[in-house]
Amino acid sequence: MNEQNSTWSPSSSSSPSSLPTPTCTRVLYSDNQRRKGDIYSVKFHQDGSHLITGSYDCSVCLYDVETGALLKRFNGHTASVCSVTFSDVLGNMIITGSKDHTIKFWDMSSGQCVRTLTQHLGEVTSVDVMKNNANGHLLLSCSKDSSFALWSMTES
Repeated sequence: MNEQNSTWSPSSSSSPSSLPTPTCTRVLYSDNQRRKGDIYSVKFHQDGSHLITGSYDCSVCLYDVETGALLKRFNGHTASVCSVTFSDVLGNMIITGSKDHTIKFWDMSSGQCVRTLTQHLGEVTSVDVMKNNANGHLLLSCSKDSSFALWSMTES
């Protein structure tokens, strides 16, 4: 990264020797019950207090980082959940991508799915969101149909 203007460049890199050595402080499990299958995706909330997981059993789970407690389980996908992300730019939303070819938007408070996108013809393998400007946001998704889609989400 160029420190003068804080612009990222693909040619900039950091030395591997400058990376800190990770130390595992604990291993978390789903509310003291082992999941039925693999966990495919994990993401920290921006404030570091919570994390979400997406897994083989089609569920999305919200955890408290400090205690490791399962706070909420989101059900609605019909196949494994490959990708999860938080979106504070859209309110308290969780966005997920699944092998069922869908992208779902979940209200973190109610646990309800509030929108489902069905553009991809294959498994949705990754999703990400960013604030674009003062009145819009971008969602990026990719799929095993060999596509990636850029979604413009303008506030009404």
